[in-house]
Amino acid sequence: MGVDKLIGEILNVLSINASGIVLFIIFLMSIIQIAPIKLNPWSWIANKISSGIIGTMSESMEKIEEDIKSLKADVKNMKKDINQMNNEILDVRNKIEEQAAITARVRILRMNDELLRATKHTKENFDHCLNDITLYDEYCKEHPKFRDSMTALATENIKNVYRECLRKHSFLSYSKNDIINNYEE
Repeated sequence: MGVDKLIGEILNVLSINASGIVLFIIFLMSIIQIAPIKLNPWSWIANKISSGIIGTMSESMEKIEEDIKSLKADVKNMKKDINQMNNEILDVRNKIEEQAAITARVRILRMNDELLRATKHTKENFDHCLNDITLYDEYCKEHPKFRDSMTALATENIKNVYRECLRKHSFLSYSKNDIINNYEE
């Protein structure tokens, strides 16, 4: 069989179906690789495929690195925002605590004024006032710049009157008739 006849048969197979074309190309590349020519199509194809994969992976890695840098910047900004929010929360907390101390001071001074005018109080009123004194004193110890000289004498007087009322059992008390009469009026 001559080369012309072989080529004719190959062309006939190629024209019949597309899979024949693929088989011919694979056959041809194998022959070229076996031949002593320095052309190696399988190595060339492998190099092209690996270059494509490596190029795609390299682009993906660059995008991942950019995303990581962006995330780090976002985290840094979030930390700044969290710190700012924490400072704002602490400021609000401090203002609430200061307002509670001021309110306690007002109640202490009012109780003392009422005692100085000889207004009697229940033991429960005294207990609430003593709680205010404790809250106020603790706040003043924790905040030395807070003005606290306003209640020193008032606190002393309240405690003295409280001790006296305890000793004499002279707290203001209500009888059932007093309560009923107050509601009927």
